[in-house]
This record gives sequence, structure tokens and C-alpha cells, in this order.
Amino acid sequence: MGKVDPEKQQAPKAWQGFNIKDKAAALYTYTRNPGDHVGGRHRHRPGPAGK
Repeated sequence: MGKVDPEKQQAPKAWQGFNIKDKAAALYTYTRNPGDHVGGRHRHRPGPAGK
């Protein structure tokens, strides 16, 4: 796998027009619940003890 260049990464089209606070909130939500953002193909796996 190659190196990732953050300067070449693009935000999702749905985030266009977001200010930095909106992007931060969207990123937090996305990384907290990634399975919710892929059309239901992937389900969030529960952590230890069903958490």
C-alpha cells in the first residue's frame, strides 16, 4: 500500500459548502458510525460485551 497524501484527499461531495466546524462534525459522525453511511451494506459490529 502506498503513502497517503493528505493534500490530495478530497472531501465527499455531500460535504461541499461545509465550513470547518460542519466538516469536523460530519467526520466525527462518520467515523463514530461508519456502517450507517454505506447504504446498509455493512452493519456496525458490536464491541465487547455487546457495546
